[in-house]
Amino acid sequence: MSAYIKNIKDFICFHQGCIIEFEFGIASLHKELRKEWNGAKRGDILGKKLIELYDKSNEKLQDILKKTFDEHIKAIYGENIRFSVKTIEKNEYENIYITDYYREDMHEIPKGLKRARDHTPFANILFDNEDKYVSNDLEKDYKNAQYRNPRVHGNKIKDLQENIIKWKDCWIKHSEHTELKYYNSLLVMPLTLKNNNFMENFNKKFKTDAIWGFFCLDSEEKNAFADEALQDIGRIMADMLSIYFIFLYEHTEGSETFEQSLTHLVPK
Repeated sequence: MSAYIKNIKDFICFHQGCIIEFEFGIASLHKELRKEWNGAKRGDILGKKLIELYDKSNEKLQDILKKTFDEHIKAIYGENIRFSVKTIEKNEYENIYITDYYREDMHEIPKGLKRARDHTPFANILFDNEDKYVSNDLEKDYKNAQYRNPRVHGNKIKDLQENIIKWKDCWIKHSEHTELKYYNSLLVMPLTLKNNNFMENFNKKFKTDAIWGFFCLDSEEKNAFADEALQDIGRIMADMLSIYFIFLYEHTEGSETFEQSLTHLVPK
């Protein structure tokens, strides 16, 4: 761990400033929305303030995540690492889906919903209460029927075991217009506060037992996360990034003003 101390220090110092700036910015946008809601409730102005709050706060967070990847994650995990943040969505039947909130190649890969139960890392964390998911040899896990992924063919285990095909041949491209990307190592950490003890009214307000999303790192190399220190650093990074999603929730979905404004503009 000592070899990574400077990188961790730089990461924490960077986010100390970013968190303060992010909360100030999103609170200011929310204040403007609340002024209009408590005032004339002009539809065009209210809609503009609502969109500004949602879009600008998400754009700012996307920019922070990009800088985190470029300046801090690569410094610790190497240039060949890939980073993404996933969030959780539910449909009207309360089925849980996973979608990309941030990834390096967002403009290339169609954003879609994938059932959490169909993807081992998210299923293990959400439904089996695992505190993380780590694999340093996904090919081996797949051969042993211990890894599922919507992008991996479920019927090629036998061919892979008999060396008829290679591991990368089991993967499905994101779309016909993108190059094939696969990985051998995977680290997934939940973005959550549930490992902390808070007073009761705080727990009710912020759903502190909830999982807001997932911090994900992957690599084509095997044993990319064999060093347990790298897993611990992933936990530190995930815990730090979860703070942004708490603030985002507080001023959007968790805000009475936001929800009332949205319902006023788009009646259910």
